Amino acid sequence: MHTQSYRDWIGSSDDLFCVDSSGNFFTFVENRSILNKMTSDGNHLWDQEINPYIHCSDLIVDELDHVYLGGYLRTSKDPINDFSSPTAYIVRTTSAGQNTWSKTIEFDDKIDRVNNVTKMVVNKDGCLYAIGEHKSLIQDSESERTPNSWLFLLMLMPDGQTERQILTDLSYEGDFYLDCSGNIVQVKALSWRDTLIVSKYDNTGERQWMAITLSGDRLRFFPLFLVGIVDWFAKQRKKGRVNPFTGVWENPT
Repeated sequence: MHTQSYRDWIGSSDDLFCVDSSGNFFTFVENRSILNKMTSDGNHLWDQEINPYIHCSDLIVDELDHVYLGGYLRTSKDPINDFSSPTAYIVRTTSAGQNTWSKTIEFDDKIDRVNNVTKMVVNKDGCLYAIGEHKSLIQDSESERTPNSWLFLLMLMPDGQTERQILTDLSYEGDFYLDCSGNIVQVKALSWRDTLIVSKYDNTGERQWMAITLSGDRLRFFPLFLVGIVDWFAKQRKKGRVNPFTGVWENPT
């Protein structure tokens, strides 16, 4: 069974491997920049050097058994002592490990930046959706730099051409999940204990909804929070406004 046929949501993972429709395994060896393919019973089929400068953050396979590697390009082969500003990078190979296209993703900044493709998914039409981190290093003083990270969105056609590239104003915080339509769910922890903010965005970065999850002692404050929200809606309704759930203007009665 193909992995994407039963995994609708693909979350963060430190394990860079994927499985094709025949049960073959693909793994990536970071320190050698090697993509490996093994059969379902563990027999080695081949290994292929992809790019000696690539850092791979995500590895997926589509329904046609194309393999995608996403991450960034370093400016040297030394992953430890390279302090440059990497460029986001995506490679697609065939099931035999042959490169079909590669793509660098850059933004029109005049400041130091670090771009990294962190999560990818391919839909049934072969279009690739990806999200990543755009980290700008803003000079605060002569001896200190403060990172500021934003989320960027990509949509690539099957031939690797860019259909959509958006640098959002969403802070790159917490964990991100991506579905096969390019919709995004962000899960972010608050400073309060056991409190999470869950937000869903469409594939253009527009927020669809947001929810706050509470547990333990925090639940006792939730009724007060809910009463406050209901009271706010009641006051807005008296003024006359657009109903956020229907999009229809409602005059006060």
